[in-house]
Amino acid sequence: MRCYAGKKVVITGGTQGIGLAVARSLAAGGAEVLLTGRDERDVEAVRDELPVHVLRSDAASMADIHALGEAAEDRLGELDLLFVNAGHAEFEPLEAVTETVFDRTFDVTVKGAFFTAQRLAPLVRDGGAIVFSTAAPGPGSSVLSGALAAVAAFTGALAGELRRIRVNAVRPGLGCRRGDCGEIAAAVLFLGFDATLTTGSVLHADGGQGAPWPPR
Repeated sequence: MRCYAGKKVVITGGTQGIGLAVARSLAAGGAEVLLTGRDERDVEAVRDELPVHVLRSDAASMADIHALGEAAEDRLGELDLLFVNAGHAEFEPLEAVTETVFDRTFDVTVKGAFFTAQRLAPLVRDGGAIVFSTAAPGPGSSVLSGALAAVAAFTGALAGELRRIRVNAVRPGLGCRRGDCGEIAAAVLFLGFDATLTTGSVLHADGGQGAPWPPR
């Protein structure tokens, strides 16, 4: 098991799926972790399971993003890794997408990711990392795919702007199976701690889901 003793990490969207798998690995390795989730039941379940700080937070709320920054400063101080994983997904064909679905998807996935990075980037130590979560496209994911394309664009742009820290993204497949979360968590932790020469990159961990066919 990898030792993360002394590491300090914030994970948004950390009460389910990939975010929770990352939190479990870090907690088992001795890191100090602050994670967020929106659903109160999930928040309480993680509080009962893991020795981590847990904050109920809506990634689309500027007030909640500010409160997350305050909590990170108070409880952790300087960060080694910020994993921006919170997102919102509803899968609908083009004709069924509503304005409400569109707005919520972009508010959480795009606005939330950008302003979380803006608020917490000053806390990331020199040589530390931000990792964004994106996903390969899939059926009914036109709105989500557009939102995640924006997040991928943030990755490259912020890597060029924030030269003192590394900024990368991981791209799992949509609807990854429960058993895949551990492998994708390992990819996040690789980008966060081991890939010291890598910045501005999107690491595909989607089993070829997003690969063009036939190959170009």
